Amino acid sequence: MLRPVSFSFLLLNSFFGFAADAPLPTFHDAPDVKIVWSERAKMERGETLRMRFQTNREFNGHASGGVSQFFEKQLTAADWKESEADTSNEVFVSGWQAADGTRLLMSILQIDARAGDYFAALELLNSDHPLSTALAADAPTMEAELVRRTQELYDSLVPGNQEPWKKYFAEDCTYSDEKGHTFDKAKLVADIKPLPKGYSGTIKLDNVISRIIGDTAVLSYDADETETIFGQELHARYHTIDTWLRRKGEWQIIASQTHRYYEDPAIGKADETKFPDYAGSYELAASQMRSVTAENGKLFVERNGKREELLPESSDLFFRKGIEGRILFRHDSTGKVDALIDRRNNEDVIWRKTK
Repeated sequence: MLRPVSFSFLLLNSFFGFAADAPLPTFHDAPDVKIVWSERAKMERGETLRMRFQTNREFNGHASGGVSQFFEKQLTAADWKESEADTSNEVFVSGWQAADGTRLLMSILQIDARAGDYFAALELLNSDHPLSTALAADAPTMEAELVRRTQELYDSLVPGNQEPWKKYFAEDCTYSDEKGHTFDKAKLVADIKPLPKGYSGTIKLDNVISRIIGDTAVLSYDADETETIFGQELHARYHTIDTWLRRKGEWQIIASQTHRYYEDPAIGKADETKFPDYAGSYELAASQMRSVTAENGKLFVERNGKREELLPESSDLFFRKGIEGRILFRHDSTGKVDALIDRRNNEDVIWRKTK
Protein backbone atom coordinates (compact mmCIF):
# COMPACT_ATOMS: atom_id res chain seq x y z
CA MET A 1 0.00 0.00 0.00
CA LEU A 2 1.31 3.40 -0.94
CA ARG A 3 -0.13 5.13 2.08
CA PRO A 4 0.80 4.28 5.73
CA VAL A 5 1.31 5.78 9.25
CA SER A 6 1.90 5.66 12.89
CA PHE A 7 2.72 8.03 15.53
CA SER A 8 2.70 6.02 18.67
CA PHE A 9 1.63 8.09 21.64
CA LEU A 10 3.87 7.80 24.64
CA LEU A 11 3.90 9.31 28.08
CA LEU A 12 7.26 10.15 29.53
CA ASN A 13 9.12 9.94 32.77
CA SER A 14 11.18 12.00 35.15
CA PHE A 15 12.28 14.46 32.49
CA PHE A 16 8.86 16.07 32.88
CA GLY A 17 8.74 18.46 35.83
CA PHE A 18 6.03 20.65 37.31
CA ALA A 19 6.40 24.29 38.21
CA ALA A 20 4.27 25.37 41.17
CA ASP A 21 3.11 28.55 39.44
CA ALA A 22 2.28 26.98 36.03
CA PRO A 23 -0.28 24.25 35.23
CA LEU A 24 1.56 23.14 32.08
CA PRO A 25 4.45 20.74 32.80
CA THR A 26 7.98 21.80 31.99
CA PHE A 27 10.30 19.67 29.91
CA HIS A 28 14.08 19.33 30.01
CA ASP A 29 16.87 16.97 28.98
CA ALA A 30 17.58 13.82 30.97
CA PRO A 31 20.53 11.39 30.70
CA ASP A 32 18.60 9.25 28.23
CA VAL A 33 16.47 11.97 26.62
CA LYS A 34 17.68 14.70 24.26
CA ILE A 35 15.39 17.52 23.18
CA VAL A 36 16.04 18.29 19.53
CA TRP A 37 13.50 21.10 19.15
CA SER A 38 10.78 22.69 21.28
CA GLU A 39 8.16 25.42 20.90
CA ARG A 40 6.06 26.89 23.71
CA ALA A 41 3.29 29.40 23.09
CA LYS A 42 0.57 31.26 24.99
CA MET A 43 -2.78 31.16 23.25
CA GLU A 44 -6.18 32.69 23.94
CA ARG A 45 -7.56 29.40 25.18
CA GLY A 46 -4.49 28.31 27.16
CA GLU A 47 -0.94 27.20 26.43
CA THR A 48 0.77 24.74 24.10
CA LEU A 49 4.11 22.97 24.21
CA ARG A 50 5.44 21.01 21.23
CA MET A 51 8.81 19.36 20.91
CA ARG A 52 10.85 16.75 19.12
CA PHE A 53 13.11 14.55 21.19
CA GLN A 54 15.21 11.39 21.03
CA THR A 55 15.31 8.65 23.65
CA ASN A 56 16.12 4.97 23.99
CA ARG A 57 13.21 4.45 26.37
CA GLU A 58 10.60 1.86 25.46
CA PHE A 59 6.85 2.48 25.32
CA ASN A 60 5.02 0.01 27.56
CA GLY A 61 1.58 1.58 27.65
CA HIS A 62 -0.04 1.06 31.05
CA ALA A 63 2.30 -1.82 31.91
CA SER A 64 3.87 -1.82 35.36
CA GLY A 65 6.96 0.35 35.28
CA GLY A 66 6.14 1.69 31.82
CA VAL A 67 7.03 5.25 30.93
CA SER A 68 3.41 6.28 30.59
CA GLN A 69 2.53 4.94 34.03
CA PHE A 70 5.41 6.88 35.58
CA PHE A 71 4.21 10.11 33.98
CA GLU A 72 0.64 9.44 35.10
CA LYS A 73 1.84 9.20 38.71
CA GLN A 74 3.50 12.60 38.39
CA LEU A 75 0.32 14.13 37.01
CA THR A 76 -1.73 12.59 39.80
CA ALA A 77 0.72 13.96 42.35
CA ALA A 78 0.22 17.42 40.80
CA ASP A 79 -3.57 17.10 41.38
CA TRP A 80 -4.50 16.24 37.79
CA LYS A 81 -7.19 13.61 37.23
CA GLU A 82 -7.33 11.44 34.11
CA SER A 83 -10.65 11.94 32.30
CA GLU A 84 -10.09 9.87 29.16
CA ALA A 85 -7.39 7.68 27.64
CA ASP A 86 -6.96 5.52 24.57
CA THR A 87 -4.03 3.16 24.26
CA SER A 88 -2.78 0.34 22.05
CA ASN A 89 0.58 -0.98 20.91
CA GLU A 90 0.86 2.05 18.66
CA VAL A 91 -1.06 4.91 20.23
CA PHE A 92 -1.40 6.58 23.59
CA VAL A 93 -3.59 9.66 23.97
CA SER A 94 -4.65 10.91 27.37
CA GLY A 95 -6.88 13.75 28.51
CA TRP A 96 -6.62 15.18 32.03
CA GLN A 97 -8.48 17.76 34.10
CA ALA A 98 -7.28 19.90 37.00
CA ALA A 99 -9.37 20.91 40.00
CA ASP A 100 -10.04 24.33 38.46
CA GLY A 101 -11.47 22.71 35.31
CA THR A 102 -8.40 23.24 33.13
CA ARG A 103 -8.05 20.43 30.60
CA LEU A 104 -4.75 18.93 29.42
CA LEU A 105 -4.10 16.76 26.36
CA MET A 106 -0.87 14.75 26.39
CA SER A 107 0.39 12.92 23.34
CA ILE A 108 3.72 11.70 22.05
CA LEU A 109 4.06 10.71 18.42
CA GLN A 110 6.48 8.03 17.30
CA ILE A 111 8.42 9.25 14.27
CA ASP A 112 11.02 6.48 14.06
CA ALA A 113 11.05 3.83 16.79
CA ARG A 114 14.37 2.35 15.68
CA ALA A 115 16.10 5.72 15.96
CA GLY A 116 14.20 6.63 19.14
CA ASP A 117 12.79 9.74 17.45
CA TYR A 118 9.54 11.23 18.83
CA PHE A 119 7.32 14.31 18.59
CA ALA A 120 5.49 15.41 21.74
CA ALA A 121 2.54 17.74 22.19
CA LEU A 122 1.02 19.05 25.43
CA GLU A 123 -1.92 21.45 25.24
CA LEU A 124 -4.07 23.23 27.80
CA LEU A 125 -7.67 24.29 27.25
CA ASN A 126 -9.25 26.49 29.91
CA SER A 127 -12.72 25.36 30.89
CA ASP A 128 -14.14 28.90 30.93
CA HIS A 129 -13.24 29.59 27.32
CA PRO A 130 -16.20 29.27 24.88
CA LEU A 131 -14.10 27.12 22.59
CA SER A 132 -13.94 24.37 25.23
CA THR A 133 -17.63 23.45 24.92
CA ALA A 134 -17.69 24.22 21.21
CA LEU A 135 -14.95 21.71 20.48
CA ALA A 136 -16.79 18.98 22.35
CA ALA A 137 -20.00 19.70 20.46
CA ASP A 138 -18.25 19.82 17.08
CA ALA A 139 -16.16 16.66 17.53
CA PRO A 140 -18.47 14.41 15.42
CA THR A 141 -18.55 17.03 12.66
CA MET A 142 -14.79 17.40 12.77
CA GLU A 143 -14.30 13.63 12.62
CA ALA A 144 -16.53 13.42 9.55
CA GLU A 145 -14.50 16.15 7.84
CA LEU A 146 -11.19 14.42 8.60
CA VAL A 147 -12.57 11.13 7.29
CA ARG A 148 -13.72 12.90 4.12
CA ARG A 149 -10.28 14.40 3.60
CA THR A 150 -8.58 11.08 4.25
CA GLN A 151 -10.81 9.31 1.74
CA GLU A 152 -9.97 12.06 -0.75
CA LEU A 153 -6.28 11.26 -0.26
CA TYR A 154 -6.83 7.57 -0.99
CA ASP A 155 -9.08 8.26 -3.99
CA SER A 156 -6.30 10.34 -5.52
CA LEU A 157 -3.84 7.41 -5.62
CA VAL A 158 -5.14 5.67 -8.77
CA PRO A 159 -4.96 8.79 -11.00
CA GLY A 160 -1.80 9.95 -9.21
CA ASN A 161 -3.30 13.30 -8.19
CA GLN A 162 -0.77 15.00 -5.91
CA GLU A 163 -2.92 18.01 -5.00
CA PRO A 164 -4.68 16.55 -1.91
CA TRP A 165 -1.30 15.42 -0.55
CA LYS A 166 0.13 18.89 -1.01
CA LYS A 167 -2.93 20.41 0.66
CA TYR A 168 -3.50 18.12 3.63
CA PHE A 169 0.08 17.32 4.70
CA ALA A 170 2.11 19.89 6.64
CA GLU A 171 5.44 21.06 5.24
CA ASP A 172 7.25 19.59 8.26
CA CYS A 173 5.32 16.31 8.29
CA THR A 174 6.77 12.84 8.68
CA TYR A 175 5.18 9.83 7.01
CA SER A 176 6.01 6.14 7.58
CA ASP A 177 4.60 3.33 5.44
CA GLU A 178 3.93 -0.33 6.22
CA LYS A 179 7.33 -1.32 4.82
CA GLY A 180 9.21 0.84 7.31
CA HIS A 181 10.06 3.63 4.85
CA THR A 182 9.91 7.19 6.18
CA PHE A 183 9.22 10.21 3.94
CA ASP A 184 9.25 13.95 4.33
CA LYS A 185 6.61 15.91 2.41
CA ALA A 186 8.71 16.40 -0.73
CA LYS A 187 9.43 12.67 -1.07
CA LEU A 188 5.87 11.74 -0.16
CA VAL A 189 4.29 13.97 -2.80
CA ALA A 190 6.83 12.89 -5.43
CA ASP A 191 5.86 9.25 -4.80
CA ILE A 192 2.23 9.86 -5.79
CA LYS A 193 2.08 8.72 -9.41
CA PRO A 194 -0.67 7.20 -11.60
CA LEU A 195 -1.00 3.41 -11.43
CA PRO A 196 0.45 1.60 -14.47
CA LYS A 197 -1.81 0.51 -17.30
CA GLY A 198 -3.70 -2.64 -16.33
CA TYR A 199 -3.75 -1.71 -12.63
CA SER A 200 -6.70 -0.27 -10.70
CA GLY A 201 -8.06 -0.33 -7.18
CA THR A 202 -9.83 1.30 -4.27
CA ILE A 203 -9.11 1.92 -0.58
CA LYS A 204 -12.01 2.39 1.84
CA LEU A 205 -11.92 3.48 5.48
CA ASP A 206 -13.43 1.38 8.28
CA ASN A 207 -13.42 1.20 12.11
CA VAL A 208 -12.68 4.90 12.53
CA ILE A 209 -11.73 6.21 15.99
CA SER A 210 -10.92 9.87 16.64
CA ARG A 211 -9.62 11.92 19.55
CA ILE A 212 -10.01 15.65 18.97
CA ILE A 213 -8.85 18.05 21.68
CA GLY A 214 -7.92 21.63 21.02
CA ASP A 215 -5.66 21.98 18.00
CA THR A 216 -4.76 18.28 17.90
CA ALA A 217 -6.77 15.50 16.26
CA VAL A 218 -5.77 11.83 16.10
CA LEU A 219 -7.57 9.71 13.51
CA SER A 220 -7.17 5.94 13.74
CA TYR A 221 -8.74 3.67 11.12
CA ASP A 222 -8.51 0.51 9.02
CA ALA A 223 -7.92 0.83 5.29
CA ASP A 224 -9.41 -1.97 3.17
CA GLU A 225 -7.63 -2.18 -0.17
CA THR A 226 -8.83 -3.90 -3.33
CA GLU A 227 -6.36 -3.96 -6.20
CA THR A 228 -6.95 -5.35 -9.68
CA ILE A 229 -3.90 -6.33 -11.74
CA PHE A 230 -4.80 -7.26 -15.31
CA GLY A 231 -8.09 -8.77 -14.17
CA GLN A 232 -6.78 -10.49 -11.03
CA GLU A 233 -8.21 -9.11 -7.79
CA LEU A 234 -6.07 -8.78 -4.65
CA HIS A 235 -7.05 -7.70 -1.14
CA ALA A 236 -5.11 -6.27 1.82
CA ARG A 237 -5.95 -4.59 5.13
CA TYR A 238 -3.95 -1.88 6.87
CA HIS A 239 -4.23 0.14 10.06
CA THR A 240 -3.28 3.79 9.96
CA ILE A 241 -2.98 6.58 12.51
CA ASP A 242 -2.91 10.18 11.32
CA THR A 243 -2.17 13.11 13.63
CA TRP A 244 -3.64 16.43 12.50
CA LEU A 245 -2.60 19.83 13.87
CA ARG A 246 -4.45 23.10 13.43
CA ARG A 247 -2.12 26.00 12.68
CA LYS A 248 -3.43 29.45 11.83
CA GLY A 249 -6.88 27.94 11.42
CA GLU A 250 -5.75 25.23 8.96
CA TRP A 251 -5.83 21.49 9.75
CA GLN A 252 -2.97 19.43 8.29
CA ILE A 253 -1.39 16.04 8.96
CA ILE A 254 1.85 16.39 10.89
CA ALA A 255 2.49 12.65 11.29
CA SER A 256 1.21 9.46 9.70
CA GLN A 257 2.09 5.79 10.05
CA THR A 258 0.65 2.52 8.73
CA HIS A 259 1.08 -1.17 9.35
CA ARG A 260 -0.36 -4.10 7.44
CA TYR A 261 -2.48 -6.74 9.12
CA TYR A 262 -0.94 -10.19 8.84
CA GLU A 263 -2.94 -12.75 6.85
CA ASP A 264 -2.15 -16.42 6.32
CA PRO A 265 -1.22 -17.50 2.80
CA ALA A 266 -3.50 -19.77 0.77
CA ILE A 267 -3.19 -23.45 1.66
CA GLY A 268 -1.46 -25.45 -1.04
CA LYS A 269 -1.05 -29.18 -1.63
CA ALA A 270 1.39 -31.17 0.47
CA ASP A 271 3.47 -34.10 -0.76
CA GLU A 272 2.59 -36.69 1.89
CA THR A 273 5.28 -39.06 0.65
CA LYS A 274 7.85 -36.70 2.19
CA PHE A 275 6.25 -36.68 5.64
CA PRO A 276 8.27 -39.66 6.98
CA ASP A 277 11.47 -37.76 6.16
CA TYR A 278 10.22 -34.69 8.04
CA ALA A 279 9.11 -36.61 11.17
CA GLY A 280 11.55 -36.73 14.07
CA SER A 281 13.12 -34.73 16.89
CA TYR A 282 14.87 -31.40 16.39
CA GLU A 283 17.19 -29.56 18.80
CA LEU A 284 17.83 -25.82 19.05
CA ALA A 285 20.05 -26.04 22.15
CA ALA A 286 20.43 -28.26 25.19
CA SER A 287 16.93 -29.04 26.55
CA GLN A 288 15.34 -27.01 23.72
CA MET A 289 13.55 -29.61 21.60
CA ARG A 290 10.61 -29.81 19.22
CA SER A 291 9.15 -32.81 17.45
CA VAL A 292 7.45 -33.30 14.08
CA THR A 293 4.86 -36.02 13.55
CA ALA A 294 2.58 -37.09 10.71
CA GLU A 295 -1.00 -38.27 11.29
CA ASN A 296 -3.79 -38.99 8.82
CA GLY A 297 -2.17 -37.02 6.02
CA LYS A 298 -1.36 -34.02 8.23
CA LEU A 299 1.90 -32.74 9.65
CA PHE A 300 2.26 -31.44 13.23
CA VAL A 301 4.99 -29.72 15.22
CA GLU A 302 5.10 -29.81 19.03
CA ARG A 303 7.18 -27.95 21.61
CA ASN A 304 6.72 -27.81 25.40
CA GLY A 305 3.35 -29.50 25.11
CA LYS A 306 1.99 -27.09 22.50
CA ARG A 307 0.99 -28.88 19.31
CA GLU A 308 0.34 -27.02 16.04
CA GLU A 309 -0.51 -28.18 12.55
CA LEU A 310 1.95 -27.35 9.79
CA LEU A 311 -0.17 -26.17 6.88
CA PRO A 312 1.36 -26.49 3.40
CA GLU A 313 1.95 -23.41 1.29
CA SER A 314 3.68 -25.73 -1.18
CA SER A 315 4.97 -29.29 -0.97
CA ASP A 316 8.12 -28.18 0.90
CA LEU A 317 7.00 -24.95 2.59
CA PHE A 318 4.72 -24.79 5.64
CA PHE A 319 3.15 -22.21 7.96
CA ARG A 320 1.23 -22.17 11.25
CA LYS A 321 -2.19 -20.56 11.40
CA GLY A 322 -2.04 -16.95 12.58
CA ILE A 323 1.76 -16.95 12.93
CA GLU A 324 3.91 -14.92 10.57
CA GLY A 325 6.86 -16.86 9.20
CA ARG A 326 7.50 -20.17 7.46
CA ILE A 327 8.74 -23.67 8.32
CA LEU A 328 10.90 -25.56 5.83
CA PHE A 329 13.13 -28.62 6.00
CA ARG A 330 16.79 -28.70 4.98
CA HIS A 331 18.42 -31.66 3.25
CA ASP A 332 22.07 -32.69 3.51
CA SER A 333 24.29 -33.80 0.60
CA THR A 334 22.79 -37.31 0.72
CA GLY A 335 19.22 -36.01 0.44
CA LYS A 336 18.27 -36.72 4.07
CA VAL A 337 16.52 -34.09 6.20
CA ASP A 338 19.07 -32.74 8.69
CA ALA A 339 17.35 -29.59 10.02
CA LEU A 340 14.07 -27.75 10.49
CA ILE A 341 14.31 -24.07 9.56
CA ASP A 342 12.04 -21.56 11.31
CA ARG A 343 12.19 -18.58 8.95
CA ARG A 344 11.13 -15.26 10.46
CA ASN A 345 11.28 -12.01 8.52
CA ASN A 346 13.79 -13.58 6.10
CA GLU A 347 16.07 -14.73 8.93
CA ASP A 348 16.50 -18.38 9.88
CA VAL A 349 16.45 -20.14 13.25
CA ILE A 350 17.88 -23.62 12.62
CA TRP A 351 16.80 -26.68 14.59
CA ARG A 352 19.19 -29.63 14.06
CA LYS A 353 17.57 -33.03 13.56
CA THR A 354 18.70 -35.50 16.21
CA LYS A 355 16.68 -38.57 15.25
